[in-house]
Parts: sequence; structure tokens; C-alpha cells
Amino acid sequence: MAACLAAIGASLNVAVAWTCALTVDLGQQSVDELYTDIGLEHHWEVYRWKGLSGTRVLSRCWTGFAPGPYNHGDPADLVASWGRTETPTEPLAPSLSEIDDGWGVPLRSMGSYVTVQWSADGEKSFSRTGIFTLRSSAGAGERGVYLPLLPLWLGFLGNTIAYALVVIAIRGAVRDLLRAIRYTRPRHALHAHP
Repeated sequence: MAACLAAIGASLNVAVAWTCALTVDLGQQSVDELYTDIGLEHHWEVYRWKGLSGTRVLSRCWTGFAPGPYNHGDPADLVASWGRTETPTEPLAPSLSEIDDGWGVPLRSMGSYVTVQWSADGEKSFSRTGIFTLRSSAGAGERGVYLPLLPLWLGFLGNTIAYALVVIAIRGAVRDLLRAIRYTRPRHALHAHP
């Protein structure tokens, strides 16, 4: 029984996270931004969009000109604890962008991670982890449609337990309701003689 409840809770967990990823546009959520200088002419900026069902963290680290204006602070304050983005360390890339997405309610339980890096000689490298693309972005403001595939283990476990408890509560409520209906039927109808 416990294994069955865990499987149902995990299935609901993934279904909710995927539904959130398919239906919510994080670009429309509120955004926070923090910026700091890192060494000589190196900069780090983090944006975080956060809604009820999803969070996106965009980290940009680059060398050279920083036109601003920026909200000065510690960008690490906006980095998600469940994400893969970390405070930049030596050696610093000339340009590195990272995007962590996390989906799920009440905790972030499924995620994805994207990096775009430019080397000193102008070579671009791009990697995606935990993304199943259903439709690529067509530009002109049309967002891509994808499913996050990376379990964010702490949130995944928490949501799975929460959903399993909800299933137990619903099952118990339905059982109690059926019992109440059965016991409120007129007893004389059960014992009627022809």
C-alpha cells in the first residue's frame, strides 16, 4: 500500500510540475535583479522570476563594459538553492549565461538547466540539461514549450509526500461519506417483508 501511495504521489507531483511548465509564462511574473563587480572589469548579474508554480534564475557573468544602471547587491542572494548556478570563480569565462528553471507546487520539484558560454577566441558553447522540447521558440515573442526532466530531490520528495497524504485524506473522506450514506438509509426498507 505504501509503495502504491508513493507511486501515486510521485505521478501527481510530476503531472503538476509539467502542467505548470506548459501553462505558466514566467516572463510575466515579478522579477528581482542584483549586480556586482567581480575583480577587474568582470561583472555578475542575476535575475529571478518567481511565481506560485515556477521559478527562473538567469545568471550572466561577463568581462568588459557594464552600461547599467543596476541594483547593486549580492547576486548569490537570488540564486536558487535547488539550482545548478553557483557564484563565479576563477578562471572566469569572458561570457557565461546560465538559466535554472524549477517547477512544482508547493515546492519546486522538477527543473532544467541551460548554459551558454563564449570563449576568449569567440567560440560559443551551448548545453541543455533536463529539457524535453515540445516546440522550439519561434522568436517574435513566442515562447518555446518544454517539459522539465530533472528531479529537484528535496522538493520532489516533499511534494510526493504531500500529494500522497492528500490522496489518503480524499480516500478516507470518500469512504466515510459512503458509510454515512449507507447508515442513513431507512432501516425499515432493509427489513421489509412481502
